[in-house]
Amino acid sequence: MDEPFNLVAHEFLCSQGYTHERAPEDWEDVGDPENGPRLVGGPAYDIYITDDHYVVILDGGETHMELRDKVFEEWVDAMYDTMRPGYGS
Repeated sequence: MDEPFNLVAHEFLCSQGYTHERAPEDWEDVGDPENGPRLVGGPAYDIYITDDHYVVILDGGETHMELRDKVFEEWVDAMYDTMRPGYGS
């Protein structure tokens, strides 16, 4: 696994029971010849998860904390399963 973007935050959050995952950088050019390039996606980030919260630390240090909305997460997984079977599983 890659080194966490913020080792101090990583050690603290893991000691508090958060699980850690790394989401890779993901960029895609969805433009076309008529309109030119159009990038969508985002930078790599570390995500720390508990039953109640997400903490996201972006490559570059920006940090976000959010309450989890499990009903919304289930809805998103169901929507992706209809478009891409097995996505949320």
